[in-house]
Amino acid sequence: MQQIPVLISTIVGAAMVAFLGAILLAPGADGSATLVALALAWEGAVAMVGFLVTHGIWSRRAMAATLTAGIVALAVTDQSPWWWGAIALGAVGLYMVVGPPFDRWTRRLAPPAPLPYQVIVLPLALLAAPYVAGLLGVEIVAGVAWTAVAATTAWAFSRAWLAGLWSARLVVPVIGAFASFQASSLWQTVAVIAVVAATTWLAWSKPALLVVSPLEPIRGQVKPVFAALAPKDVRRAAGVDRDGRRL
Repeated sequence: MQQIPVLISTIVGAAMVAFLGAILLAPGADGSATLVALALAWEGAVAMVGFLVTHGIWSRRAMAATLTAGIVALAVTDQSPWWWGAIALGAVGLYMVVGPPFDRWTRRLAPPAPLPYQVIVLPLALLAAPYVAGLLGVEIVAGVAWTAVAATTAWAFSRAWLAGLWSARLVVPVIGAFASFQASSLWQTVAVIAVVAATTWLAWSKPALLVVSPLEPIRGQVKPVFAALAPKDVRRAAGVDRDGRRL
């Protein structure tokens, strides 16, 4: 029975491979298709590895979101020999992830010190930059630039580097705003700006700052106690008797 999570993850992985094939081998596939496929590949990999290692509900949700994004991408992709197989595998994989099969292996209780959702969502949102760029028709050079900066920032932030946080706050929004004006139409520009604004809000949230801040020891106040209440060995080490007088 312990092999069932691996089996389900294999089905999800097969669906992701089918997505990539259907998108990259579709008639008229171009640089935008490559960006979409790249985003699905690394988002799916992060989600599946995260589930197999942590069994956390965040990874299950990320896997479901990636499969949904793949199906959405297929909806605007020209049909190819891979297309129907990808749709079928994607639907089966999505049921496996959001349905009962994964319930038993999902850790429901939060860990002793759970990470705020902003810290988890921010790097995943940064890794989704090529998907947004490809799906919304951002010009390829601007899309690649946004992808490179966002992916590097996600890696740096995941390692709790302060440079990763400030890149997410300042550099990624600037590159994303530039990319938004390279979209094909006004509504696509607005959609890209909305994604950039959401990512920037996550980066400027307090939990995102705390996760890269150095930990400081908590200093408590020293409170006096009656010598009579202290254990004998403590009084001996302090050099006082039961009444608090120096020995």
